[in-house]
Amino acid sequence: MRPQGAAPDIGAYERCVFNPKESCFGFHGFEFTRHFDTSAFPEAGGVVSLPSGDYPLNSVQPLTATANLAFTFLNWTRKVADPTSASTFVVMDEDQSVTANFVNNMSGRGTPGTAIAPPRVDLTWTPIGADHVDVLRAAARGGPYTDIGTTAGSAFRDTTSGLVNNTKWYYVLRVIFPANTNLPRCPSHEASVTIPKGR
Repeated sequence: MRPQGAAPDIGAYERCVFNPKESCFGFHGFEFTRHFDTSAFPEAGGVVSLPSGDYPLNSVQPLTATANLAFTFLNWTRKVADPTSASTFVVMDEDQSVTANFVNNMSGRGTPGTAIAPPRVDLTWTPIGADHVDVLRAAARGGPYTDIGTTAGSAFRDTTSGLVNNTKWYYVLRVIFPANTNLPRCPSHEASVTIPKGR
């Protein structure tokens, strides 16, 4: 059958351009496929339902990201139908690689200040092998945030200036992985903490 390439070749001979995933000879029973690679970031964050492997060309494959305990699904990296939905699909029209991104959950508790102790907020989160974590705080949901401290652990006590009783504060973590891992900065979700009125 002609043409096999971008245009007919010269003369009666038609050259067949070989592609190991396609056939120009019309062999019956040969299924065209495309390769799919999937991963979770960070690995401790969760799992992806569709395993890596070869799938039929132009097939529609369902894709689900399930967060592990203490993590929340954030988004997909690369080509999926809805990058912000944990349940979506991918069309196998080419070789693809997608990543499900998860963020570390964080919780906090506010303690009112007294005559002898200032108000404070105690934050905790699940360790994920970070080199260190920057803690940022805002007075309004969504920021702007101010960097208030750094820790190599999985807890932080905020006693910095500005905290007063009967106020709400918003915190996020900026997780910094070791330089030799070549992993990007990973944000946490935003946690709101109220400091009670006190007595």
